[in-house]
Amino acid sequence: MTKKLPEYDHMVEIKEDEKKIYVFRIYKKSKKKQLFTCYELPAKSFDEDKKAFQEFAKILGENLLIDSPTARKLFGI
Repeated sequence: MTKKLPEYDHMVEIKEDEKKIYVFRIYKKSKKKQLFTCYELPAKSFDEDKKAFQEFAKILGENLLIDSPTARKLFGI
């Protein structure tokens, strides 16, 4: 028997003063907001360091997909 995982969406907040990006889980039934992860924003602008920005975006995207119950189901993860 397959265990049913809780259903949730992700909400992303960028705190400019902290130079951080926060990703929260928002549970569909309870509307509870739970911190999933937090990242430091790249120190340099996109034009100054495209490679660092691309790596940041890749890590953020991978984490969102791996944590998403719907994405895991669709991609067979």
